Amino acid sequence: MRIYLTTIVILLSLSCANDKGQKRYNLEGVSMDIFLNDGLGKSMKDIRDASSAFSKLYGIKDTIIEDEDISWYALVLEDKKNELQAILETSWEKPDTIERIRILSPSITKGNYKVGSEFRDILNEIDTQRLNDFPDGYLGLIARQDQRISFLMDLDFDSPLTRGVYSVNEIPDDLKVKEIILLRR
Repeated sequence: MRIYLTTIVILLSLSCANDKGQKRYNLEGVSMDIFLNDGLGKSMKDIRDASSAFSKLYGIKDTIIEDEDISWYALVLEDKKNELQAILETSWEKPDTIERIRILSPSITKGNYKVGSEFRDILNEIDTQRLNDFPDGYLGLIARQDQRISFLMDLDFDSPLTRGVYSVNEIPDDLKVKEIILLRR
């Protein structure tokens, strides 16, 4: 429910967001490494800078995200068609530093996985010892090789998987990745 509310707040705030009129390009196969190396831990000012990789690839809009009476700043990245690609979020504790990145587009990839990949495609990439590290209601799987990467799976609201899993055998092979979350750890 929180993700849906947060997404609604983001979408509503986009109409009031500050678009600096950057050039946008059609993107296919942008490496997630750009987000990991040049996004996490960087300042919002550095991301907005005209020489940054993000300014060269995306249109950038400032926004504010609110959840449970707490708000924090974020940058929304859009492609040439104004389609949402990623959200770079600060935290309420560090309002100018990117602490979390939500990858929402299948055009941003790392190896063989991306948003829309099926569970069978990421099975060998996940840490099977940490299957229940997300809050109730979500199925998030953490990457084995890089603990900063998590896969948020696309579950129906009433799915029994929202209560947790104890074995990868409980997860359907065709369950899709809804978004990829990158956390500064």
